[in-house]
Amino acid sequence: MAKKYTDYLQDYLDAAEVLHYGTNKEFDLLLFGSEKRSGISEKCLPYLYRKGKLKRTNLGKQFVYMPRRVRNTNEMYPKLKHYVECARCLARIWRSMPEGEIIPEREFFGLGCIPEWAIWYPGGTILPGEFCTESNYRYGGLLRGKIDAYQRHLPQMEAKFGAEAVVLFVIDMPRETVINYVATKNALSARSASLRHDGDTFPSLPLRFVDYKTFLSVPIGTALQSKIYIYANGEIDSLV
Repeated sequence: MAKKYTDYLQDYLDAAEVLHYGTNKEFDLLLFGSEKRSGISEKCLPYLYRKGKLKRTNLGKQFVYMPRRVRNTNEMYPKLKHYVECARCLARIWRSMPEGEIIPEREFFGLGCIPEWAIWYPGGTILPGEFCTESNYRYGGLLRGKIDAYQRHLPQMEAKFGAEAVVLFVIDMPRETVINYVATKNALSARSASLRHDGDTFPSLPLRFVDYKTFLSVPIGTALQSKIYIYANGEIDSLV
């Protein structure tokens, strides 16, 4: 017997808790592994909004849905597009190995840094992720600050989850810019090491970088396995 759209309502509520913010596309991607328009999402999400189970706001011509626990949708509007891109990254990564467990944000409180998303894998690996917009990259040193935070606090994170961490940075800049950024960090690290015995250890950190365009270009279900990621030491390989 075919499932009715009401049979999926709890799935959508559960998805909202891990996506935090998403349009129909992010829900379809996480739940069904497709970015094509789904009649199920077009029925379930408005229904849950009308029933007061989800909140909703506009992003251009699209609706963005979020859990009820979000207090003030107006305050977060300036970063809404950023949040939706984070949800898309999370869904694409998770779809490539659904055995992974998406870790709630609250589990990182007190660890020195809170990823924008994170997945724990049965093999003993945790994959925290960060999305970096063009403005994040160009202004304010936000990217540099996040890298420094992971450099200081990864041991605490690994100890709590009993897993080795690999941190992914998805950067909304041209690929050549991202490659050059990693190369520059390596050059600065080499200079630091030559001046101090405890110099910057950037090349040895478990960091992976990719430009957003390339990240979105790989087929759904292959994000972990695709050899598109720039390692901190400059090599290019997959995440697994």
